[in-house]
Formats: sequence, C-alpha cells, structure tokens
Amino acid sequence: MNRAAAGSRLRAVTDAKISNVDASKITGGVLDTNRIPNLDAGKITSGTLADARLSTNVSLLGSSIESSEITDGTIVNVDINVSAAIADTKLGTIATAGKVADTALSTNVAFLNRSSPTFTGTNVFSGRVSIGSGGTTLTSVICASATLDFGSR
Repeated sequence: MNRAAAGSRLRAVTDAKISNVDASKITGGVLDTNRIPNLDAGKITSGTLADARLSTNVSLLGSSIESSEITDGTIVNVDINVSAAIADTKLGTIATAGKVADTALSTNVAFLNRSSPTFTGTNVFSGRVSIGSGGTTLTSVICASATLDFGSR
C-alpha cells in the first residue's frame, strides 16, 4: 500500500480518544493548563511557575525581606513585636514630655511629687534651692549623718 492510501485511512488522534496515558511516555510537546483539568499542585515536583500564577498573598521578595526592600516610613508601631528588644541606641531622642514611664528611668533620677525622695551620696545643687512653697518658714531640717551648709546670704 502506498503512503497516500495509508494516510487516507488514518484518523486524527485527539485527547478525548486517549485514556489512561502514562505520562512517562510523553517525551515532547507542550501541555497547557487547559489540557490538564483539575491538576493538583501538590503533584508538581519540579519546573518553574510564573509569578503571575501565584496568589496575591505570596511575597515575591524571597524567603527573607531585606531592609532595602522596605519603603521608608511604612513601618508603624503595631508592626513592631513587643519582644523586638530594640537597642536604646537605635531610638531617636524623646523630646515630648510624658513619653517615658517613670519605671523606665534610673533609680538615680529624682522625681517631682514623690513622697519622701531620698538622696544619697554627695549631691550638689547650684542656684537657689527652695524647700516648701512661697511664704513657708522652714522650721526644721532632719539630718541623718549629713552636714548641711547653709552658706551666707
């Protein structure tokens, strides 16, 4: 039989006519996603997946995010973990009153409005030191192992 006669008897082979094909027998060609309905992504073990196929919930920045990949000014207080342990040296100067809790200050800091503040060691106060409020007469000074020098007027 000649080729022309044999070719006239061949019919087109379509994917609808093939069932249970062993994928290992496919050695070439292109299969697009339309030809593989209901493909389980868990079955994909190699190859490259286009970024456009990924969910918008997937970061394209890699397994870790570098400082250069963060837009300046976009990190706010709620983004910082309570246990972040940021070094004090990396914080700017606190210029607004009331932003530092008393508990964050050294025990060497004298607080206003503290009942019975205790000063230890040698303390030098320059300028005028007032005890009490205007018009109050100092009636007594309690000293425990200390020397008071009232100087001269």
